[in-house]
Amino acid sequence: MTETRKEKVERLENALLEYIERHTKDTQPEIAATIPTVAMALVELWKII
Repeated sequence: MTETRKEKVERLENALLEYIERHTKDTQPEIAATIPTVAMALVELWKII
């Protein structure tokens, strides 16, 4: 079955959220605070492409 664009975006969002949860625990708070914003910006860029 071929993934739809919506399914690909959802999969990307889920992967980014999982990455954020896994990596922000051991990251300096100032850097960790920027990760969700950057990740969601990447999702928005992906939607445009």
